[in-house]
Amino acid sequence: MTVQNHHLIYLYALKEDWVDLLLKVESAIPIKYVCAEFVMDEFIVVYRTCLDLPSLGTTVKPTSLLSPRFLFMEESISLKQREVENGEGGKRFICDLMANPDAVLICPCGIYDSRSIIQGSISFQNRNASPLHKTLKKFISRTFFTLNDFYIGSTAMAFFRSGYRLTEDARNSLYDVPRSLIEPIISQ
Repeated sequence: MTVQNHHLIYLYALKEDWVDLLLKVESAIPIKYVCAEFVMDEFIVVYRTCLDLPSLGTTVKPTSLLSPRFLFMEESISLKQREVENGEGGKRFICDLMANPDAVLICPCGIYDSRSIIQGSISFQNRNASPLHKTLKKFISRTFFTLNDFYIGSTAMAFFRSGYRLTEDARNSLYDVPRSLIEPIISQ
């Protein structure tokens, strides 16, 4: 799906699914990760591996709109920050796709409560932009189940089989992926 020059990949994945995917990408291309949230100063924490990302595959928020995001990019590319006025005369800083168009933005989400898996996403500016995008898409298609416009990791699928919901928003079952839609995949 493409929205405002951003290519989006939607997926349901738990920590094991993310680690499997991202370690494959890391083995092919040296990358780095940074938190893609507003901060009050210019200090940037850089993570060298997905194993160091906080709360990977889990979320304390009921929807991806409220969940943490990480920018990841090739190690050799210089990271840029945008300065944004906060409306009160102060400034905040963010590392995002606007400042880093060759990067990838991941919103991992994952397990929310004892019965829900929140839909995550991967976003990038240009679907043909870099080897990182192509490598990421290659490993997603090889390691995730495909269903219409989204992907399901094998661990997330196992949790779904045991009764977990796959949903965009845990607050309303209208956003759940219907079990009948996934039945053909389960039999594979």
